[in-house]
Amino acid sequence: MTHCEGGGRAALGAAAAVRAGFDDVRVYYLSFGDWVRDESCPVVRD
Repeated sequence: MTHCEGGGRAALGAAAAVRAGFDDVRVYYLSFGDWVRDESCPVVRD
């Protein structure tokens, strides 16, 4: 999944991933800040 603040950079990242051969590519249209406020959304940290 790609994300950014407004969607433009995320769309470019998703297009690059598809072009690289990935077939399950998604764009989260809201910001990452919105994502982390929702406790049901996973965040992987390492």
